[in-house]
Amino acid sequence: MDLPCRKAIELIKRYEPVKGYFVSFSGGKDSVVLLDLVKRTTVRYRAFFNITTVDSPELLQFIHKYYPDVKWLKPQATMRQAIIKNQYPPTRIARYCCGCLKECHGHGRIILTGIRRAESTKRAKRKEIEVDYNDRTKIFIHPLFSWSTQQIWQYIRTNNLSYCALYDEGFKRIGCVLCPMQTTREKLRDMKRWPNFVRKYQKWFQEMLEAKKSVGKSSSWKTGQEVFEWWIENANKNISEDLFQEVSDGFTVPEKL
Repeated sequence: MDLPCRKAIELIKRYEPVKGYFVSFSGGKDSVVLLDLVKRTTVRYRAFFNITTVDSPELLQFIHKYYPDVKWLKPQATMRQAIIKNQYPPTRIARYCCGCLKECHGHGRIILTGIRRAESTKRAKRKEIEVDYNDRTKIFIHPLFSWSTQQIWQYIRTNNLSYCALYDEGFKRIGCVLCPMQTTREKLRDMKRWPNFVRKYQKWFQEMLEAKKSVGKSSSWKTGQEVFEWWIENANKNISEDLFQEVSDGFTVPEKL
C-alpha cells in the first residue's frame, strides 16, 4: 500500500466517531475511492447519496447497480422549487442550489468527503479537517485532500473499481446536469446529451417568471426560454457581482476533534 493510501486510512481510523462516519457519496470518481478506503478499515460508517433532482440518469443507474447499500437522501427542496422560491436562476455567484440540494444533511455528524484541493483554487484554500460555519455540529474530514487526479485514477485501475461510464465519454465531473458552475461549453455539451433537462429548466424558469409576476415583481425576461438562453450563454459573464453576496465555502478549522 502506497503512502497516500496509508495516510488516508490512518486519518479515517484516527477520528472514528461513536455514531460512525457519515460518508458523503456522490457517485463520482473521488467518492468511489473514498468509500473503498473506508471499507478497508474496521470503522463504523454509513454512506449517503444526496439526490439533487437534476442528476443524470447514467449516474443514478451506476449508483443503483454498483452501490446498493448507499442510502439515498431527499433534498430540502427540488431544483424546481429552489428556482421558483429564489426567483432568479442559480449562477456561480448566486449558487443557492447546493445548500438545499446537497448540503442539508449530516447534522451532528463527522462527515467524510472526497474533496481534493487540486480540484479548484478555492478548494485549495480549504483544510483537511473543517467545521461547517452554518452548522457547527457538522465536522468534515477530507482523506483525499492531497491526492492528485492521476492518483485517483491509478487507485481505481489498480483496485479494479467500477466507475460511472460518463468519464469514458470525456466528462471530467459528473455532478448536476447543467450545473451553474460549468462553462458555457460544458453546458452546451449537457444540452446535447440530455435534451429533456433543457425542457425542464425552461419550464421551471417560466414558472419562476410567473411567480415573480404574482407578487408584483417585473422582469426584463418574457419567457422561460429567454431566461434559459441567457443562463447558458451569459450568466457567468455579464452578471454583476454586487447583485449578490458571494457565499464563502463556510468552513473553518475545528479547535478540537
